[in-house]
Amino acid sequence: MVTFSIKRLKKSLDFKKITNDGLKVYSSSFLLFYTPNYEDLKTLKVGFTASRRIGGAVQRNRCKRLMKSLIADVLSKNITLPFQCVMVAKPGILLTPYRKLKEEMLFCTKKMEKSIASFDTYTQKIA
Repeated sequence: MVTFSIKRLKKSLDFKKITNDGLKVYSSSFLLFYTPNYEDLKTLKVGFTASRRIGGAVQRNRCKRLMKSLIADVLSKNITLPFQCVMVAKPGILLTPYRKLKEEMLFCTKKMEKSIASFDTYTQKIA
């Protein structure tokens, strides 16, 4: 099993690049935009977004903390290929039980890995 370091995306340009050029996976509680990470094969880069549709600042910050916890629980143990992703919260995320969020995240992770592994040039770079 490969261990990856998880780093945060902080620049607006990085967020826009991933959301515009990347692939997406839908969940009932969040969206995941992702692209393969060609630059650093030992790092997962993750960004979090919660818009005002979620609620006030307290609710948005709670969403971001919840998403960070999901990333730490699910991605650190179940990922085998490096990528960059932006996680966008949907309005129902605060009402969904954490167990269900973990199941959704695991499903999205498997779907992401399957599509990333299909890039021939990406798998050749790793090997």
